[in-house]
Amino acid sequence: IKPDIIHGHLHEGAFIGFLVARIMRKPLIFDCQGSLTGEMKAHKFLKNNRPFYCFMHFIEKRIDNMANGVITSSTAMAEELNKLFNVSEERVLSTLDGVDTDDFSPDLNVADLKVKLNLPQDKKIVVYLGLLNEYQGVDCLLQSIPLVLKETHDVHFLIMGYPNVEKYRSMAEKVGISSDVTFTGRLDYRETPRYLSLGNIAVAPKISETEANGKIYNYMACGLPTVSFDTTTSSEILGDLGV
Repeated sequence: IKPDIIHGHLHEGAFIGFLVARIMRKPLIFDCQGSLTGEMKAHKFLKNNRPFYCFMHFIEKRIDNMANGVITSSTAMAEELNKLFNVSEERVLSTLDGVDTDDFSPDLNVADLKVKLNLPQDKKIVVYLGLLNEYQGVDCLLQSIPLVLKETHDVHFLIMGYPNVEKYRSMAEKVGISSDVTFTGRLDYRETPRYLSLGNIAVAPKISETEANGKIYNYMACGLPTVSFDTTTSSEILGDLGV
């Protein structure tokens, strides 16, 4: 294999790519999906101003500046690279994600799927598709459901994804909403357009300020009104079409 360009995905990929690029004397492109220290903070592996945080911030800064060019999936991440990690603007290109609209499109026929999942026929369905963990805002989502149900009973929540399905099913039981929530567990990605078409509205409660939020593209392609936190990344994707 004699590549012309080395592509390093995430920080570990960029570090390995740097070594390969030096050996082969080829340019390196770093595909940056978010801040390494920012993600570790969100997962509660790091705290600000601790020695290990400072060390990891130093490592991240060195990796960010190893590449000939950096591509990001959000403008917010591009700005963070410049302001926090001193990567020059000329070396950073914001390249937003996308979705195949031949696969993800509105108004698929899913009557059989609604019966299979035993979803209520007379309620609006709120859908979530993605990883099930605190970092993705799933805890916030479940805690918000009782507040929604106080306002209206004309709604049912369909939460699709993995892992931690039993953890969140137990949490739903504790807050008294188990009859208002359906968990599908892990889905085949090729089937997700049909599952999303069950929804009347979608939610994207991800907490990260700079990391990409790819599920929103799928929601939009399926014609779903989308509710998210007011982060710069989500706002950039949704434009004036989200809430």
